[in-house]
Amino acid sequence: MYVIDNIVYAGEPVDDLSVIEVKIVDRLCLIVTFNNKEQRIFDCIELLNYPVYQELLNQSVFETVAIQHGIIVWKDGDIDISTEKVYRMSYPYNNQLVI
Repeated sequence: MYVIDNIVYAGEPVDDLSVIEVKIVDRLCLIVTFNNKEQRIFDCIELLNYPVYQELLNQSVFETVAIQHGIIVWKDGDIDISTEKVYRMSYPYNNQLVI
């Protein structure tokens, strides 16, 4: 457990975390690769609780997803989200097929 700006988080803080690759895999869903080589699935649906992210409902806006300085952005940086928040809100991704 750790505290940042009087907010208590579970787990341990992730230092120097940045996004190195992002790929759209479904409507409002991304596979994010971090600089620690970990890949995670990020479902952006939860972001829609915040007015700033409502524009992501427009598929053409969502498809503008990019990386700037290790951070996921849309609309050339007009919309962004912290890397730590993406990490906390995402789930491990295992791309190996189960036969």
